Amino acid sequence: MKKLFVILIILFIFGCNKKTEIKYRKTFHIDLVEKISFRRNYFYPDSISNKERDELDKRNPDLIGNISKKSNYYIGLKKLNLFDKNDRSLLEKTWNKFIEIQEQKGDIIIENLKYHYNIKENKDYSSTYYFYLADKSNKNLILKKFDLGHVFERGFLIKDLDQDGIIEVVLFYHWYIVNGDNYDIEVYTIKNK
Repeated sequence: MKKLFVILIILFIFGCNKKTEIKYRKTFHIDLVEKISFRRNYFYPDSISNKERDELDKRNPDLIGNISKKSNYYIGLKKLNLFDKNDRSLLEKTWNKFIEIQEQKGDIIIENLKYHYNIKENKDYSSTYYFYLADKSNKNLILKKFDLGHVFERGFLIKDLDQDGIIEVVLFYHWYIVNGDNYDIEVYTIKNK
């Protein structure tokens, strides 16, 4: 009986070691490379009329800070018609199309190899999302955890924005704080470690 037990332990140890060695599998990381923020402020003087207030409430959110117009990510986002012609405002109608997309699954090519990606919402905490990448062994690699806190809307787009052959994960999210709606666009690249 002892011999059988020892043999089973040896098989278990050697069997586990072989299963954990996956030589063809690569390690990836995901980095934030661009963030663009917009805000629609609702702080108005008491002297304006209700009609003026309604018009201000319907305007497109204004850019916070500056955009580098030479950035290839900006150029890719511009081609998606997200900004007005002066690049000072977010076009909310276009924004809403990306919130509705919410790409959750698909295949992407990284360094001439095909991978399957999946964006999953944490079932226990609905504002946390995980971006997974699976290789040919169908083992999931968690690349990024997105903690979005209290956001109204969110959406993901997987696209090569800058046409360099590297896929980007574009995160769109809308949140409210202190008399204003905030709209953020974050661009992440997927690269080998």
